[in-house]
Order: sequence, then C-alpha cells, then structure tokens
Amino acid sequence: MRTIPSADNRKGGSDLEEFYRDNRILDHDAFYVKVVKEDGTDMALPAPPVPSRKNHEPMGDLNGDGNADLIAIDSDGTGKLRFYAGRGDGSLADPKQIGNGGWAHAAITHGGDFNGDGNQDVVARVGSELRLYPGNGDGTVGAPQVFKGNGAGWDPSITKIITVDDATGDDYPDVIAISNNKLWLYPGDPDNKPGLKSPIQIGGAGWDKFDLIALDDVDGDGYSDLGARNRNDGMSYFYPGPLNHDLSQRTPMIREQSGDRATTRLYDGVNLPFITSAHDSDGNGRMDMWGIGMMGRGKLNFIMDDPKVDKNPQGDFPWISRSKEVGNGFNGILAIG
Repeated sequence: MRTIPSADNRKGGSDLEEFYRDNRILDHDAFYVKVVKEDGTDMALPAPPVPSRKNHEPMGDLNGDGNADLIAIDSDGTGKLRFYAGRGDGSLADPKQIGNGGWAHAAITHGGDFNGDGNQDVVARVGSELRLYPGNGDGTVGAPQVFKGNGAGWDPSITKIITVDDATGDDYPDVIAISNNKLWLYPGDPDNKPGLKSPIQIGGAGWDKFDLIALDDVDGDGYSDLGARNRNDGMSYFYPGPLNHDLSQRTPMIREQSGDRATTRLYDGVNLPFITSAHDSDGNGRMDMWGIGMMGRGKLNFIMDDPKVDKNPQGDFPWISRSKEVGNGFNGILAIG
C-alpha cells in the first residue's frame, strides 16, 4: 500500500466531477452502465431496475373513493375553501365548504400524503407560510401546520404551487412553485414529516407566464412528470421526471389532431383563466385536466386524453385531448387546485 500524491488525488476527483456533470448524473438518480463483450456485442443482462412505486391512492383523491377531486377558493366574503368530489367520469359533485373565510389570497394545491397518516393532504401558501392541511380521508381537512424545514419565509405573492407524487425517486411527495419568475422544486423530506428540504431551482427566468399542471408518471419511468401552459398563447409543454434538475428540455403537448394537422395549444389565460390537473378522472389510465372560465362563462371543462384518438400515450407526446363542459356556476372562483 502506498499513498496517492495529492495532485493526482485532486485530478482524479476533478475528472470524476466533470464526468458526472457532462453525463448529468445527479445524487440518487438511477442509471446503468452498458456492458459488452470483447467483440462489442451485447451481453445478456437483466434490464435496469425501475424506481419502486408504492401502492398509492389515486393522486388527488381526498375522500378515499378512488376518484380525483378538486378544491377551489370561492370569492364569497374573504374567500372560502370548497371541496368538489370527483364522480369518476370527469364531472364533479356539488361543493362542500371545508374552509372558512381567509383564503382569498392563498395559493392552493392538493395530493400526496405528507404526514404519513394514509390520507392525501391539502397544501396552501397562506401569507408567508407554506402550510399542510392534513386530509381526514373524507374530503375535509384538519388543523394546519407549517411545513418543517422550509415552510416559512415564502413570498406572499406566490400564486402557483403544485404537489407531485414523487419528483426525486424517494417515494415521497414534493412541492413545485413559481417564485421570482423562476421554477423551484421543494423536495419533500421523508425523515422530517411533514417537511421540505432546501429548494432547487429547476427553471430559469420566464416562468411567471406559465401555469403548472401536476402530472402522474406519464412515461412509465417511475417519476412524476410536469405539464405547463403558457397563459399568453396557450402553448402547452411536457417535462419528464425526475424533476430535480434543470428543466430546459421540453416537448409540446398535442391538444387535438385532425389528420396530419395538430395543435399544441390549450386555451389561453383569457379564455381559460384557471387550469389544474385532474389526474385520471375518468378511469381510462390517461392524464386529464380541469379548466374553468371558458369564454368567460364560468363553465367547468373536462380536458381529457381520449384513448380512441391517442394511440401512443407514452410516445413523444403525453396526450391528445378533447374538451367537454361538465359543470357551471364557477364565476366566483379565485383559485383551483
């Protein structure tokens, strides 16, 4: 045994760091090395493992009936939180009030079990705090608590937050938010429930004009994916997980197609001011969305992935969708999640 000269040791570390950076190998990222025979032909090796997925309840299901649900802030008074139970066909039941006044300036989202009690939760930015409102499993929520770690010091102007089932591969939900015109991932902290680790900037300037759409694992790699809609022009994009790195690579999402002609536009922020993920709200295994405010009429629109049209759900484009009205009376809504 002999010691390694310090210069060689530093050079080896520098080369390894450069290799990791060039090949985008991040902490906890799954990767594999292809092994070939001496003549260059493939060896018979097992396929690389896919990150494990526990048997989650369907994302966004607050009352435990197996269907994704919707929450919304009503403009009544100082703002009240409402719960709309999903019916399993893209439509929603009549609302129930689950939060008294004081929600008017909050940002809301729901989905994911952050406190480990088996129920999915509501997450809200209220003032300068990010709060967990633990789900009771029946559509109602319990008393709030501020997230541990990084639940304080939030910018009160933040209006766009979502929760995703697992952005990092640790089998624990995470929070994504737009702040100061940039996109940030707050990894959930499974060792400090309900907690958030230090934020990671995953998107540069320009995100203020986007709405976030939480996607389940569209491409089947074990990680949650992300969708975003440009409010100015309606262009929509797909960002594959894992989401704990720079999301400069994106793929347009096709909304509808006729023959060889297709559009990647959703409705813009004027015609559809509110949009959110509906996860799989009609039970066909495809991602869906809800939108409110089509043409200013206060209608609830179910924007679905139609399996009769979309023959390649895990190809270059996550879905080909069509829209139908499934409710009305949403004129007084301030936010949905």
